[in-house]
Formats: sequence, C-alpha cells, structure tokens
Amino acid sequence: MKTALTVSMISVLVLVGCNNSVVRTLDGSPDAVPDIDDTDTETDVPAEVDEDVVEDTPITDTVVDLTPDADDPVEEDPYVDTVGLDCTSDEDCDDGLFCNGTEYCHPAGDCRRAPAPDCGDGDDCTIDTCIEETDSCDHVMEDGDSDGFAPESCGGPDCDDTDVAINPDAVDICDDGIDQDCNGEDAAPGACACPITATVPSTPDGSTTGMPSLYEGSCARSTGAPEEIYELVLGSDTEVFIELYAPGWYGIVYVVEATCDGTEVACIMDYDPGLGLSLAAGTYYLIVDGRDTGDDGDYTLMIDPWTPPILIAGNDDCGSVYSITADGTYGGNNTTLSDDAQPATCAGTSVGRGGQDAWFTFTLTSSSAIHLDTRGSTYDTVLYVRRGSCTGTEVACDDDIGGGDTDSEIDVTLPADTYYVIVDDFYDLTGDYILTVSGL
Repeated sequence: MKTALTVSMISVLVLVGCNNSVVRTLDGSPDAVPDIDDTDTETDVPAEVDEDVVEDTPITDTVVDLTPDADDPVEEDPYVDTVGLDCTSDEDCDDGLFCNGTEYCHPAGDCRRAPAPDCGDGDDCTIDTCIEETDSCDHVMEDGDSDGFAPESCGGPDCDDTDVAINPDAVDICDDGIDQDCNGEDAAPGACACPITATVPSTPDGSTTGMPSLYEGSCARSTGAPEEIYELVLGSDTEVFIELYAPGWYGIVYVVEATCDGTEVACIMDYDPGLGLSLAAGTYYLIVDGRDTGDDGDYTLMIDPWTPPILIAGNDDCGSVYSITADGTYGGNNTTLSDDAQPATCAGTSVGRGGQDAWFTFTLTSSSAIHLDTRGSTYDTVLYVRRGSCTGTEVACDDDIGGGDTDSEIDVTLPADTYYVIVDDFYDLTGDYILTVSGL
C-alpha cells in the first residue's frame, strides 16, 4: 500500500505598515499583531500590498512518497527458532536449516529438535565440517600450515606442518641444518640447492656416495643412484669437452640447461670417450650420477676447451690420405672405410686384427714435439705413426690412455721427415673418430 503524507501549505502574508502589522489568514480576515519597531528588523518590507493578490493565492498540497525504493536493501526476515512453538505437523517446526538438527512436532503439540548431524568420521587427520549450503558433511585432510600438504603423521609428505616454508615443493637452503624440501636431509654442497662451481677448464674430483637421488639422465639404465651436481655459467658461446672417469663403478654425467631438472643437452657414460659440446651462453648443470641403482663412488670430471673438428671423408688408405698442414682437430666416420693397416707395437692381442682405419699425413721441416690424441671418438681407437712412407717404420703407437679411457694418446718428439698417422680401431669397431694434432 502506498503511504502518502499531505501537508496543507497555509499561505500567510505579513503586511507591514509604519507602526503596525496584520496577519491575513486564508479567509481574508486580519488579525492584529503587536507593533514591531522598524528599527528591530533588517529587512525592507514594501509599505503596501495588494489585498486582491493575497486573496487569490491558492492553497497547495505537497505529497511525500514513503514507498521504499527498489534499490534500497531489504532486510530478510530474521531467523525464527521454532523450538517450543505450537504445532500440528512437522512442517510447522522446520526452520530451514540442516546443521542444527531436524525439527519435528511432538505429540504434545510443541516443536522440538533432534540432535545435530554428527559429521565426525573418526579420523583424527581430517577436519570435519557441516555444510549448510549442501546439507552434507565435509572431511578435509589436516593441513596445519595451509601449504597444500598433509603432515607426515597423517600419511602426507609435509615434514613440518607448522611451517608453510617447509614442504616437498620448497627449495632447500644449502647447509642450514633444515630440510626445507622434506627429502630427508639438508642440502649439502653438491646438491642442486648448492651446486659445486665448475669452470672451463677444470678437473674436479668428487664422490657421489651419500648424496641424494633426485634426477635421472637419459643414459642411465635404472633410477635411485645418488648424484653430485656442478654449476657451469658461460658468459658467451663456448666449445666444451666433457669426460668422466669413475673407477670401480659405472658412472654417467649429463648436462642440463638452466635448472637441475631442465632440458638435457647430453648424457655421457664414464667408459665413453667424452663428448664435445657447442654451448650457448647461459647456465648449465653437470650431474654426475650412477648408471644403475647402487652405483656410486669416487670420480674425476674433466671439463676442457674444445675445438669442433674439421670433418674429413674419403681418407680410406695411403692413396687417399688426408694431408694435415696445421694444428687442429679433425673428425670423420670409419663405417665405410676399409681395413688397410694393423698396429705393430701396441694393442696387445689386437695386433694383426685391426679394423676400418683412417689415414693422415704431415711433414716436419725440423724436429718437433708432437701431440696426437683421439679424445671424443665414439669407439675404442688404436693410434699409430709411421715414418717415411705408408709402410714405413712404426715410431709410436697407443691403444688406450688408461684408467678406463679407451681413447688413444701419443706424445713424441720427431725429427724432420714425412709421417703417416693411422686411426684404427681395437677390433672391427665403427663410429665417429676424432684426431687432435699439435706441435706442427
């Protein structure tokens, strides 16, 4: 119902003479009022007023609309506790709520309430809540620090449910005595949180024994071996040669970009000859790991500058020998080459067996200390040097560098003459070979 208030506006005209005043009412009759001293007012009032104007002044009504505006908030009906009210049916007692219990009409004619629903599930590791909106109970796993992980005491992975900074997703702070990532131990030097600094060149010795097992390289055969981690920061594009020596156990080293679990660039077995990499400027992690579960121990990691090889093809025999005129690194593949020569003074039982071989030659105009090696080849090489001709005297020969390294290496001082260098294999092995030469 619309509510209205009517106010009759009574028109009142005050007529002011020299020494008296008249109030004329709606019916036009004057009422005498006390004299007003002209000096008591600051308002100038006209001396005369037309009575006809006063008599013609209409009566006006002002209507005030008190209906609530549609945009004004409307208070909802307050909750009514029906318990104790008179009733004839259960519907009379229903207060519309679930979590406070079901109301019903007692035979005595009054509303009463059953016990509230029991949301307890008997599990001390859950928080039990009655949800009014869904008329149901909810059971949420305990998480005291609200970090998204249940405590270990409730079968969860959070090793400290009172500290939001400690959980399996946290980054462990190096050697601070606290296990932030809940892996069972504080990060020690050599872990991802505090990797060992590597440089080019460097030859660090280390041990994976007792280190955590969190990562896996593509050349591993199984998981679970411990690893030790190095950080290599390159300020510019760099050619790097990486090799691992792990005596008494099977080790691997893999190179990943940016983070410890970043994209893998390469994975190298300890019995592989090492690998040359062309790395762009950036941060890399070198992870020394075990090939199989249980593989761990002492190792030496070799990180050296590397010159990508000059690729050679067709140097299959003495007639197609490749002539070396300057120090450098040369490479090729022996798969399509033939077996034309055998080493005479090294390689043990391989003497006379040989395999596909690649031929090189160089000439010295004076005596010189010559260095030759096959580091970076993908198969077990045998390297030897003949003087004067393709069938001349063998003046140097090497099968393996040693210590599990199947690359070959020769350091020898040679007089002026022409020499032939043959890169052979241990026994019918094929793959990519590398020959590095210096001292020319």
